[in-house]
Amino acid sequence: MVLSGHVSLNLEFGNTDPNGTLICPFLWDVNADANANGSSFPLPPDPAAASLSGDWDTTQVPNGSYTVQMGAILDDGTVYQDNPVTVTVYNLLCFPDPWNVGGDFIYVGAQTPYTDGTGTWQVDAYDEHGNYFGFLTGPIDQNGYFALPGGPGPGFSVLNTNSDGSRIFNNSVTLVFSADAAHPISPGPPWTFTNKTLIEFPWNFSPTAFTCVYMDVFGNSRPDAQNDALQMQQIIWLVEEGAGHPGTIGDDLNAFQVPLNGAWAAVLANGIQGFACRDFLWFGHGTPTTLGDATSGLLTAAQVAAALTNNSPNIVNRHPYRFVFLDGCHTAEGNWPLAFGIEKQKNQHIGDFLKRGIRPRAFVGWNRAKPIGWLLQGTFNINHFNYISKFWQTWRGSNPTNGLPNTLVDSIAAAQASLPNGSQDGNGITVYGAQDLTIYK
Repeated sequence: MVLSGHVSLNLEFGNTDPNGTLICPFLWDVNADANANGSSFPLPPDPAAASLSGDWDTTQVPNGSYTVQMGAILDDGTVYQDNPVTVTVYNLLCFPDPWNVGGDFIYVGAQTPYTDGTGTWQVDAYDEHGNYFGFLTGPIDQNGYFALPGGPGPGFSVLNTNSDGSRIFNNSVTLVFSADAAHPISPGPPWTFTNKTLIEFPWNFSPTAFTCVYMDVFGNSRPDAQNDALQMQQIIWLVEEGAGHPGTIGDDLNAFQVPLNGAWAAVLANGIQGFACRDFLWFGHGTPTTLGDATSGLLTAAQVAAALTNNSPNIVNRHPYRFVFLDGCHTAEGNWPLAFGIEKQKNQHIGDFLKRGIRPRAFVGWNRAKPIGWLLQGTFNINHFNYISKFWQTWRGSNPTNGLPNTLVDSIAAAQASLPNGSQDGNGITVYGAQDLTIYK
């Protein structure tokens, strides 16, 4: 099966579990161990609808073979997955680094099947009102990318600032990509593709603040376990403060707890929405679309996106975040990264943000259910406590070999190594965004 362009994802879901409600269908890329880039479903779906429809924009992945499978998550943590199928994706123009967001730079990352170093391209630019601005043209390199002579590739970046530092495009720019077709792969008229790049609001200030919040998971009847949860938050507080990030609500002895319904309003108003706040750290119940539970109340990804004016169709990331760690079940599987203005893409580096002229950032969550304790015994999962503590303690340190600050992947590796042999407690940790982000950047 060869797929190109937008592919409709139509599925029927029959759930016989009376305790679970469908909250998140997904298309899984088996080889990447992540949601397929360019795939999307309306969230939250209509729980009463048996027929669901999503979309896979196959131009957001490189041409090639993919093994994918449909899946669905219930709000009780149950995950269903269909049989995997292998498909071939082929587009005359694709965008392997597909995030259409710019800042001080606009990244042009179009790729063609032309890999013999021949062919030419042109990109025409239109402002947000549809007025023609100008064009660039150049050769197609031996990897099929639109290239500028002498550029390092893949693709290239165009400056989006005037000599005085002001933005040329403030809200968006529409780019029309075209390649000549005088080539054996695709003879005939030139073929084109249009992308709209949304321009992110600048935030070049320092320091950035953080909001650290945890949930009353165990309750006052289990004081030892609840004290362990608080102690874990205190470690996070001290690391963030030590890196120069001031806290917003609570303090290093009493991180803000969400004990009762209604407390989320204070978290949003006094913490998350603060303009300087760019780190959010959560411990407690989670799903792909919510934090909290019926007792504490729920905070939804849609509420956060609206409060921060992030990830809307025509206005992008007016308040993007630097770092988010949602230490709760299934938090890496929905739209939480996008709600905080972080691209939901694995294996990125700081350079992927700098080539767009925007601040580097990362999201960390779990792609499965995580056991954090045993309620009946009133005990905290010591492996989880040690994993999280080791992560933060490592992230504030430096590599003893080169003296450079430890990165996210350094810290995750150290946290995994701290667990007993055979422990599954580190399985499912997921990083979207810059995996080489440091605690200071």
